[in-house]
Amino acid sequence: MKKQVLTSLFLALISIGAMAKNQALNAVANGFGQTSTYPLSGNSAFTFETWFNGSSGTTYARLIGFSNFAFEIAGGGGTISIYDGGWRATGATGMGSGWHHVAVTNDLTNFVVYIDGVQVYTKAAAVRDFTGQTMYVGINGKTQALNERFPGKFDEVRVWNRALSAFEISIVKNQQLVGNETGLVVYYNFNDGTGTNKVSNTHHLSLTSSPTFLTTNYTDYIQDFALNYDGTDDKTTIATPISANADFTIEAQFKTADATAGIKRIFAWTSYGCEVAIVNGVLKSYIVSGSWTTIGSATGFNDNEWHHFALTKSGTTLSYYIDGNLIGTRTATLALSGTMHVGASQSTTGNDFWKGSLDEIRIWNVVRTQPQIEANMNIELAGTETGLIQYIDFNTPSSGSLVVNVVSPGSSLTRTGAAGTNNLPQYQITTTKNNITTSVGEILSSDAAVLTVYPNPFTSVLTLNIASVNKIVVMDATGKAVYSAYNPATQIDLSSLNAGIYFMNVYTDEAIQTAKVVKQ
Repeated sequence: MKKQVLTSLFLALISIGAMAKNQALNAVANGFGQTSTYPLSGNSAFTFETWFNGSSGTTYARLIGFSNFAFEIAGGGGTISIYDGGWRATGATGMGSGWHHVAVTNDLTNFVVYIDGVQVYTKAAAVRDFTGQTMYVGINGKTQALNERFPGKFDEVRVWNRALSAFEISIVKNQQLVGNETGLVVYYNFNDGTGTNKVSNTHHLSLTSSPTFLTTNYTDYIQDFALNYDGTDDKTTIATPISANADFTIEAQFKTADATAGIKRIFAWTSYGCEVAIVNGVLKSYIVSGSWTTIGSATGFNDNEWHHFALTKSGTTLSYYIDGNLIGTRTATLALSGTMHVGASQSTTGNDFWKGSLDEIRIWNVVRTQPQIEANMNIELAGTETGLIQYIDFNTPSSGSLVVNVVSPGSSLTRTGAAGTNNLPQYQITTTKNNITTSVGEILSSDAAVLTVYPNPFTSVLTLNIASVNKIVVMDATGKAVYSAYNPATQIDLSSLNAGIYFMNVYTDEAIQTAKVVKQ
């Protein structure tokens, strides 16, 4: 399955065609917003959240505030502070550029602050009375002092009358909403160029001093990076994590439109012990000083779309997969050593360098099954999965030559390349995150049915009490999808997951059902 296909699936799941033209509120020109009526009353539990982009030299430049200081969130000076009768520095810094997400919850016991989905501050809750108070976006609501205005951009401004959990925040921050989510009372997505509340016909945001709206890419906020190779001399290398003739699984996502002559390596080893390449759209393999062999009959893999590749070695059998489908096998006894090359061979000359993008490079010291490959090929991993010894997701861009390896401890990938269109393989924002998530409305809606699974807790296999399931998505406690399957059997093998708490969403023709499960 390709990333582009996932993009369409993602949009269809959450039913928000407006994502094609996402707009944000641009408050740079002295603009700000004020609710027409007060969204909360009394000493209410709450969650406030927004994406923001900008900076101010004033520490107390407001992101969200109220007409009589019932509660304030300030984002000036690249920091985040909250006011609950006194100003509290959260310790969050470094947010003076780029898009960031802030969420503040109050369950009437504690205030909790999350930055970009990570909990950064907690304190005991104080009584705050919202009765009769209107909310402001981008300015001090009580005095409307321009020196405490936040001159930046805002998007996805939301108010909930309940405290969202860390798990819910990890999900909602990365998605636009429908407007019917449980507890949501205010939702401004600005996609229609107004401050209309998408939840109800009240609490609309009145805009002052003519703030503008600008079209943005939602992926400016939610970024997944790949590495782009220029086809001239760009390559990456790593000391081989696979030794001699051991069993393994290697995976990568790839994208290329290259139709020029040459054998464009995805993977290769010193001494040409094993190589995999795309030659004008055809998958080819070279092993043990032999010859290049076409794998399967499928062609057209240079279509400038994302594809997933996997190679497994079990004994003397090498199995090759494209987009989760087994397309061919070979027999060999390998003797791998030295350096593993990604995007090129051991040679530093010629026209055999990869031209295109690579992502989600994974190396396992176990043989992954086809169902495991298919279930996880479009899901970002945690880095702690059993048998995973190297995981390069490229999501920590750096100007240096070393690429972060998510597995700890693990060797870094090294970027090289002095010529061509750039001096190193370049980090590149892709169109969407790899992980498949379910609709926020489906997770948070009170209409979602409860699913019964057994045993729960479980050790390896879960049995569903429902037949004719279209799809299953399992997420960990942080909201990251860790397993997915289409048209699964009623017994689900989750033995590869670590012990912990997970959330399962099951899709049928009639309903979406959810369950919290515990793996021992």
